[in-house]
Amino acid sequence: DATLMATTQHLERLLGQRNSVDAEAQLQRGILLAQIGKIDEAVAALQLAIQQFSADSRGEAQAHLHLGRVLLTSGQDRERAVSECRLATVQDPELAAAWFWLGRAITDLVQRESTAEASTALREYLARGAPLGRRDEVMKLLTVMQSKVTPSVQA
Repeated sequence: DATLMATTQHLERLLGQRNSVDAEAQLQRGILLAQIGKIDEAVAALQLAIQQFSADSRGEAQAHLHLGRVLLTSGQDRERAVSECRLATVQDPELAAAWFWLGRAITDLVQRESTAEASTALREYLARGAPLGRRDEVMKLLTVMQSKVTPSVQA
């Protein structure tokens, strides 16, 4: 989107004038970069925001929240997404969005890990010749599990 790109460029000019030291501008830049799909740059900007907000726990909580959200929705690092969202809830327990994203991140992580473990067990059962039968049932379960893991989390 052209408007998002223009706003991002404006923030980058502002940050250039301030030697990249403006926590709120870094936070907003990270959010915008994530929206236009520049995930690695968004993560870097949000990490800078966290460092620069060190004296402002509410601002730092916002930066942790958005970093966790970006890591989750991009699928880049679900475990760290949980950790970042958890930090946001500790730093600002009143930040309702942090609780929402923490719940989503935990749910997604548990579902993916459980599905992966179940899939491995069922594939091992098949590799051992499916001695109890039920090959069709196992194949259906594997298909269902695959369809639940494939979609990504949407912001």
